[in-house]
Amino acid sequence: MKYVKVAKIENAIDCLNLGIDYDVFETAEDLISYLENEYEPESENQIVITDEMREELVKVFDQYPKALKDLTGQESGIVVYDAGVIVTNWAHSCIAGGLPRMAPGGIGIIAWPDEIEVVKKYSVADIREALPGGIVPGVGDNTIVAEDMEIVHDHFGDIPALWGYDIGLGACVDQEPTSGTIYELGGLDEKVIVIVPDGWV
Repeated sequence: MKYVKVAKIENAIDCLNLGIDYDVFETAEDLISYLENEYEPESENQIVITDEMREELVKVFDQYPKALKDLTGQESGIVVYDAGVIVTNWAHSCIAGGLPRMAPGGIGIIAWPDEIEVVKKYSVADIREALPGGIVPGVGDNTIVAEDMEIVHDHFGDIPALWGYDIGLGACVDQEPTSGTIYELGGLDEKVIVIVPDGWV
């Protein structure tokens, strides 16, 4: 077994702080293989990657994905912050990781360097159940309003489309409920969930 250089290492988190750009690795096993077989020690402070550390590396790598695309396997979806709703292509807006948030001044979606920690994952038959509110008819004719939620960003009108409303921005309107996967995130100052609708890119 090869050795890796580090001043002090007690767990897998320390392994990931070696200064290696591990975004280039698709799996924990790829990273471990690199550390064991290719990484060149630069000092006499060396350790062996033990079986326990190997298990922790796999756990950490899986628990903290680099980006939402890595987590979900899709390029787009919905992120809910308490009652605020953002629909975005996170493969574009958060290509290097983090969570999509509205930029100051409302100029567009930017990647905020939040760490992605999944505390719960489950499937739903209707993703509207995971949203904090709904879309209801407005006061005037042919008007709708968001009830109990704020639509912060929805470029194509995908949220109204979930309730069967076509507001002419390009969203695909399906009269049947949209199923999907829900990821509840932890370690943040607010309640955050990621909704991955089935059938979206």
